[in-house]
Amino acid sequence: MSPLARILALVTGLAVVFGLGLTVGRAVGPDDVRPVAEHEGDGRHDGSGDDHGGHAAQGDLRLDLDPAWHETGFGAHGFRILDPAGDPVTSYDVKHERRLHLIVVDQRSLTDYHHLHPVLGDGGEWTVPADLAAGTYRIYADGSTGGQEFVAERTVQVREPAPQPARLPRPGTTQRVDGYDVHLEPTEAGSVTLRVTRAGEPVDDLEEYLGASGHLVVIRAGSMDYVHAHPEDGPAGPEVTFGVGFDRPGTHRLFFEFQHGRRVHTAAFTLEVDASGSASGDSDDDHGEDGDHAH
Repeated sequence: MSPLARILALVTGLAVVFGLGLTVGRAVGPDDVRPVAEHEGDGRHDGSGDDHGGHAAQGDLRLDLDPAWHETGFGAHGFRILDPAGDPVTSYDVKHERRLHLIVVDQRSLTDYHHLHPVLGDGGEWTVPADLAAGTYRIYADGSTGGQEFVAERTVQVREPAPQPARLPRPGTTQRVDGYDVHLEPTEAGSVTLRVTRAGEPVDDLEEYLGASGHLVVIRAGSMDYVHAHPEDGPAGPEVTFGVGFDRPGTHRLFFEFQHGRRVHTAAFTLEVDASGSASGDSDDDHGEDGDHAH
């Protein structure tokens, strides 16, 4: 073989090898590798989950969302609660008159709040109607199975985020919602009392909602720590007291749900908690009509 032929053969061989290398690189390269990041729950219900892949876990159970949650915030959405083996949980206990409570709140402003009650179908598949604007949301599946309570969490990006970062509402202890005035009184002992009035008169006939005279969801901004508190024993208004242990300082959002006139109302508050666990807000701040609720 002449020197020129040897050179041509060598160039051809290198081109074949290089072409195969490109093919293999496209098949197994980093663009197609999507690691699954899981948040192992430690009992604190913190907010460190991944946004797009895998599951977020609380304890031994995981929340698995259908892709539709990422694609649209409207219509029926499906999800499952998975056990450690990855199989859907199919048996649930009744907790506060429901087999599962789904709490959904946006992570930027903590104002787009939803307390939903999904429907359980065959094979452990849950479905729930959702009406969410574009943005990042934290989802808490709050339930019980086999006598063990759990909270399975997940962060989800619904379509594209809002173009401008939203801010949390200012701290305050007075809120007006649906014609009711709700005043929050935090104490240093780790409890909060909500007082409900209407047209200046105390509302002392609050109706039972999910087995109680009210419910309180507390979420810490940033870490997204979650607490679902239930009221202490007492009359059906105008005051409802909850034991809430603020064990970490920071900004917290409180969502108080109560029923009156056969309708559920939600009053939302922002509180600052200091290192001692004491909560404070501006009692003179009246936010007016509050539309930050959905059921």
